[in-house]
Amino acid sequence: MNRLSSLVGRGRAFEILVSGQDFDGELAERYGYVNRAIPDEQFVDFVDAFAQRVSRFDLLALADIKRFVNAATLPADEPLRAEIDAFWKASERPAFSALHSQAFKAGYSQRGPVELNLGDFVGTILADPGSYPTR
Repeated sequence: MNRLSSLVGRGRAFEILVSGQDFDGELAERYGYVNRAIPDEQFVDFVDAFAQRVSRFDLLALADIKRFVNAATLPADEPLRAEIDAFWKASERPAFSALHSQAFKAGYSQRGPVELNLGDFVGTILADPGSYPTR
């Protein structure tokens, strides 16, 4: 969450995290979530050309670039640890177990509609099906 917020901004981070919605490459690019969206048919050529170009540069210069950019843009590790701890605590709550169970029954972790459209599926299930009216 910490790193996502620094990539896309506070409002978009909330939108992404709270909605659980999937979005396409063009929107991911517009949000700053990815560097660029490349059509499938151009992907291999783009990556090959990029790798060829970068492979010609001095390795120590590349390492310095990476180190300086990381120092300027990555948050400290401590917030990441707190987020991981919060996730594991959340996974122990009954609502997580109920959602997880529903997802697996519907086909999660198998090639199919749930796995390929997880963001849409998450928006259709309830955390505790017994305590809410049916949608």
